[in-house]
Amino acid sequence: MFFKPKETPSILKTDIVKSVKSLDYFEAINFLAVVNKANNPKLTNRECYSEATAVYSDDEQLSFLISQAFKTGLH
Repeated sequence: MFFKPKETPSILKTDIVKSVKSLDYFEAINFLAVVNKANNPKLTNRECYSEATAVYSDDEQLSFLISQAFKTGLH
């Protein structure tokens, strides 16, 4: 499950979102699903992909998820 982000500097948000949005749609969804699965191993693949598609259209949440993965690593 993805949680509401705390404030991230706007420059970082922009760069992160641009980086992920530069991937094609399916690459971005696969990336987000893998990050979600790595952080939440009890979720099914279907649940991870479902959440990834929901997050993809929300730039704020997308930024948080990607920055969290880069800053803290995958758990």
